[in-house]
Amino acid sequence: MAARSTVTLYFDVVSPYTYVGWNLLKRQRPHWKSVDVAFKPVLLGGIMNATKNTPNTAVPAKGQYMWYEIDLLSKLGKFPYVKPPQFPFKTLQAMRVLVAVQQNDSEKLEACADKVIIPNACWGQGKDVANPDVIIEQLAPVFGGSKEKVQQLLDLTAQQSIKQGLIDNTDEAVKKGAFGGPFWVVRKAGSDKDHILFGSDRLETIAALLGESYQTVASPAKL
Repeated sequence: MAARSTVTLYFDVVSPYTYVGWNLLKRQRPHWKSVDVAFKPVLLGGIMNATKNTPNTAVPAKGQYMWYEIDLLSKLGKFPYVKPPQFPFKTLQAMRVLVAVQQNDSEKLEACADKVIIPNACWGQGKDVANPDVIIEQLAPVFGGSKEKVQQLLDLTAQQSIKQGLIDNTDEAVKKGAFGGPFWVVRKAGSDKDHILFGSDRLETIAALLGESYQTVASPAKL
């Protein structure tokens, strides 16, 4: 049985709902002192293919609703959002870089993922994470401003171990029940039972499962 509560987030930065969920998770982290959070970079396309799922944009009405909802949730959550000019966009390189961090400098994975997610392809700042120069610019501050370190991580993405690492993370998520993203695996301290949850709007449920508080927006947003 786990000595501490754990939350594992399987994510791909291409998912707009992952962007929402990431921001909501950041609001909870300072208050969840007894919870360990792990991050697993995956390829959302691989999960969708394995489960024969289809993206929301494959159904016009669902796609239209998705963009409306993401805009609404960003206003309620008070975090920046701009609809990307092209969707979906390529994230393979970015996710492999995050796997390289996971395998070689794991304590910096969350900070690196945050730098990639928050500005990625117009979710926050209109930057394209398919561009290696953007990855270098965003991640260098995590490594003391060293662009050389980030270039080394980019170089590692050509290695089979990094490619396989992303595949393994994706397969692991599918085996645990993932069919989209964000996908969460939650275990309360003292329990051997995993709870699986899907979506950006599950943070309150996660808090309840763990016996933790849930932090809402400090004051109502004006819509």
